[in-house]
Amino acid sequence: MARKAREKSSTGVYAVILRSEYDVFSETQMQELFTDIAKNYLSDELMGIKLQPRRAELLVRESENGISYDMKPIIISFARAYNREQNIDGKVFSDRFKSVPVETKALEKQCIAYLDGGDIAAPYERGRAKTRQKIEKPAEEKPSKPKKQKNLPTWLL
Repeated sequence: MARKAREKSSTGVYAVILRSEYDVFSETQMQELFTDIAKNYLSDELMGIKLQPRRAELLVRESENGISYDMKPIIISFARAYNREQNIDGKVFSDRFKSVPVETKALEKQCIAYLDGGDIAAPYERGRAKTRQKIEKPAEEKPSKPKKQKNLPTWLL
Protein backbone atom coordinates (compact mmCIF):
# COMPACT_ATOMS: atom_id res chain seq x y z
CA MET A 1 0.00 0.00 0.00
CA ALA A 2 1.37 3.42 -0.94
CA ARG A 3 1.98 6.06 1.66
CA LYS A 4 -0.09 9.19 1.86
CA ALA A 5 1.73 12.16 0.32
CA ARG A 6 2.90 14.96 2.59
CA GLU A 7 0.64 17.97 2.78
CA LYS A 8 2.19 21.03 1.13
CA SER A 9 2.37 24.28 3.06
CA SER A 10 1.46 27.47 1.25
CA THR A 11 3.74 29.42 3.63
CA GLY A 12 6.62 26.95 3.48
CA VAL A 13 6.60 26.49 7.28
CA TYR A 14 6.23 23.05 8.84
CA ALA A 15 6.03 21.62 12.33
CA VAL A 16 8.23 18.52 12.14
CA ILE A 17 8.04 15.62 14.59
CA LEU A 18 10.59 12.82 14.88
CA ARG A 19 9.74 9.89 17.12
CA SER A 20 11.96 7.15 18.51
CA GLU A 21 11.33 3.95 20.39
CA TYR A 22 14.34 4.69 22.59
CA ASP A 23 15.19 7.49 25.01
CA VAL A 24 17.44 9.09 22.41
CA PHE A 25 17.41 12.60 23.86
CA SER A 26 17.56 11.73 27.56
CA GLU A 27 21.25 12.72 27.75
CA THR A 28 22.31 16.36 27.43
CA GLN A 29 25.14 15.35 25.10
CA MET A 30 22.68 13.88 22.57
CA GLN A 31 20.40 16.91 22.84
CA GLU A 32 23.30 19.23 22.09
CA LEU A 33 24.47 17.01 19.23
CA PHE A 34 21.03 16.99 17.58
CA THR A 35 20.63 20.75 18.05
CA ASP A 36 24.06 21.43 16.52
CA ILE A 37 23.35 19.18 13.54
CA ALA A 38 19.94 20.80 12.97
CA LYS A 39 21.41 24.31 13.17
CA ASN A 40 24.25 23.32 10.86
CA TYR A 41 22.00 21.99 8.10
CA LEU A 42 19.02 24.32 8.49
CA SER A 43 20.78 27.51 9.70
CA ASP A 44 18.20 30.31 9.26
CA GLU A 45 15.34 27.95 8.36
CA LEU A 46 15.23 26.47 11.89
CA MET A 47 12.67 28.57 13.77
CA GLY A 48 12.33 26.49 16.96
CA ILE A 49 13.24 23.17 18.51
CA LYS A 50 12.06 21.14 21.50
CA LEU A 51 13.56 17.82 22.57
CA GLN A 52 11.91 15.24 24.80
CA PRO A 53 13.42 11.85 25.66
CA ARG A 54 11.76 10.02 22.74
CA ARG A 55 10.75 12.89 20.51
CA ALA A 56 12.12 15.89 18.65
CA GLU A 57 9.85 18.71 17.54
CA LEU A 58 11.04 21.41 15.16
CA LEU A 59 9.55 24.39 13.40
CA VAL A 60 11.18 24.63 9.99
CA ARG A 61 10.90 26.89 6.95
CA GLU A 62 11.55 24.68 3.94
CA SER A 63 14.11 25.50 1.28
CA GLU A 64 13.41 25.36 -2.44
CA ASN A 65 14.33 21.65 -2.37
CA GLY A 66 11.45 20.76 -0.06
CA ILE A 67 11.08 19.64 3.53
CA SER A 68 12.06 16.02 2.85
CA TYR A 69 15.40 17.04 1.38
CA ASP A 70 15.96 19.49 4.23
CA MET A 71 15.39 16.85 6.93
CA LYS A 72 17.25 13.93 5.35
CA PRO A 73 20.83 15.02 6.20
CA ILE A 74 19.83 15.88 9.76
CA ILE A 75 18.26 12.48 10.39
CA ILE A 76 21.11 10.56 8.76
CA SER A 77 23.88 12.54 10.47
CA PHE A 78 22.30 12.23 13.90
CA ALA A 79 21.54 8.51 13.47
CA ARG A 80 25.16 7.80 12.50
CA ALA A 81 26.52 9.81 15.42
CA TYR A 82 24.05 8.24 17.89
CA ASN A 83 24.80 4.69 16.70
CA ARG A 84 28.54 5.34 16.90
CA GLU A 85 28.24 6.81 20.40
CA GLN A 86 26.02 4.00 21.72
CA ASN A 87 27.94 1.31 19.81
CA ILE A 88 24.75 -0.03 18.25
CA ASP A 89 23.43 -0.51 14.75
CA GLY A 90 20.07 0.20 13.14
CA LYS A 91 17.27 2.72 13.02
CA VAL A 92 17.16 5.51 15.59
CA PHE A 93 13.80 7.00 14.66
CA SER A 94 10.65 4.90 14.47
CA ASP A 95 9.26 5.93 11.12
CA ARG A 96 9.52 8.72 8.62
CA PHE A 97 9.15 12.13 10.18
CA LYS A 98 5.75 13.71 10.52
CA SER A 99 5.29 17.18 9.04
CA VAL A 100 2.31 19.42 9.66
CA PRO A 101 1.89 22.56 7.51
CA VAL A 102 1.72 25.79 9.50
CA GLU A 103 -0.53 28.01 7.38
CA THR A 104 -1.04 31.14 9.48
CA LYS A 105 1.17 33.60 11.38
CA ALA A 106 -0.97 33.09 14.48
CA LEU A 107 -0.35 29.33 14.44
CA GLU A 108 3.35 29.98 13.79
CA LYS A 109 3.51 32.17 16.92
CA GLN A 110 1.72 29.49 18.97
CA CYS A 111 4.18 26.87 17.74
CA ILE A 112 7.16 29.05 18.66
CA ALA A 113 5.67 29.67 22.12
CA TYR A 114 5.16 25.93 22.61
CA LEU A 115 8.68 25.06 21.46
CA ASP A 116 10.17 27.73 23.73
CA GLY A 117 8.67 25.97 26.74
CA GLY A 118 5.20 27.44 26.97
CA ASP A 119 2.54 25.62 28.95
CA ILE A 120 0.24 25.24 25.97
CA ALA A 121 -0.32 21.92 24.23
CA ALA A 122 1.31 21.37 20.86
CA PRO A 123 -0.91 23.43 18.54
CA TYR A 124 -0.02 21.33 15.51
CA GLU A 125 -1.05 17.96 16.92
CA ARG A 126 -4.08 16.75 15.04
CA GLY A 127 -6.34 13.99 16.18
CA ARG A 128 -4.75 13.41 19.55
CA ALA A 129 -6.29 10.41 21.18
CA LYS A 130 -9.00 11.53 23.54
CA THR A 131 -9.50 9.76 26.78
CA ARG A 132 -11.94 6.99 26.18
CA GLN A 133 -14.01 5.38 28.84
CA LYS A 134 -13.63 1.68 29.07
CA ILE A 135 -16.83 -0.16 28.43
CA GLU A 136 -17.12 -3.08 30.75
CA LYS A 137 -18.13 -6.21 28.88
CA PRO A 138 -19.80 -9.02 30.73
CA ALA A 139 -17.40 -11.78 31.57
CA GLU A 140 -17.67 -14.53 29.04
CA GLU A 141 -16.86 -18.07 29.78
CA LYS A 142 -13.61 -19.08 28.21
CA PRO A 143 -13.84 -22.19 26.13
CA SER A 144 -12.14 -25.04 27.85
CA LYS A 145 -9.16 -26.62 26.17
CA PRO A 146 -9.84 -29.99 24.65
CA LYS A 147 -8.32 -32.81 26.61
CA LYS A 148 -5.49 -34.65 24.98
CA GLN A 149 -6.21 -38.17 24.01
CA LYS A 150 -3.25 -40.41 24.59
CA ASN A 151 -3.94 -42.75 21.72
CA LEU A 152 -3.70 -40.04 19.00
CA PRO A 153 -0.40 -38.86 17.49
CA THR A 154 0.68 -35.37 18.59
CA TRP A 155 0.41 -33.90 15.10
CA LEU A 156 -3.35 -34.52 15.16
CA LEU A 157 -3.87 -32.68 18.42
